[in-house]
Amino acid sequence: MGIPFSESGAGRGRDVPASVRSRRHCYMDQVGAAAVIGRRAAFHAVAIPDDADFQLVRHAMQWIPEVATNDVPGLQAILLLTQYIFLNPRMADLWLLTGLISQAVIDLGLHQELPNDARVSAYQRDMRRRLFWCAWEMEVGVCCIFLRPTSLPIRNIEVAFPLELDDTVITQSGVDRGGRVSKFTQRIICRFRLIEAEIVSVLWHGDPIPKGMTMQQWEQHCVDAMSQWRQEIYA
Repeated sequence: MGIPFSESGAGRGRDVPASVRSRRHCYMDQVGAAAVIGRRAAFHAVAIPDDADFQLVRHAMQWIPEVATNDVPGLQAILLLTQYIFLNPRMADLWLLTGLISQAVIDLGLHQELPNDARVSAYQRDMRRRLFWCAWEMEVGVCCIFLRPTSLPIRNIEVAFPLELDDTVITQSGVDRGGRVSKFTQRIICRFRLIEAEIVSVLWHGDPIPKGMTMQQWEQHCVDAMSQWRQEIYA
């Protein structure tokens, strides 16, 4: 899943100095390029000369103290690094890193919808949703591999899926609802993670099954959810 980036560098109402914005852009460019190189190498099974991707990330780490701030742009910076580490897990502990990201998500309140307020633009609301689901999906993917609990249980999520429209029609000035649909893959991935997280939380961590269901009914509910998910993929 790609990392969503905002057009504004501001977070929590702060003005960001030009020098910090410049270093943030350098960081994003280098880590982003490393992720592209690593993904291409993984998909096509080709060797990367001189660990070019690792060297890019290593160079970008000099800006971490300034870019990894406790706001939305800082979260974006860490999410991008995490996406690269999924491709090169020897670089850091993914479980610890995705857990840190989830704590930042909770601290920023991204797991909750903003109230209906004219001052909250459709762009801002969608960006928050995209960041939340991107971060949550990453942690669930790691936690389910190790059968560990997630930082944010499903029952505490109050966020709708983001718009599936192309980025070109979601801007600060508004959203063109008639634009091209291009991001349905994100919803499919997140729906799978929701099913996966529920199964792991009940079977391995003792979370209660939904009220009014027997264990057998819940198991059938999970099977039906997976069947519906598969049908959506091949539709």
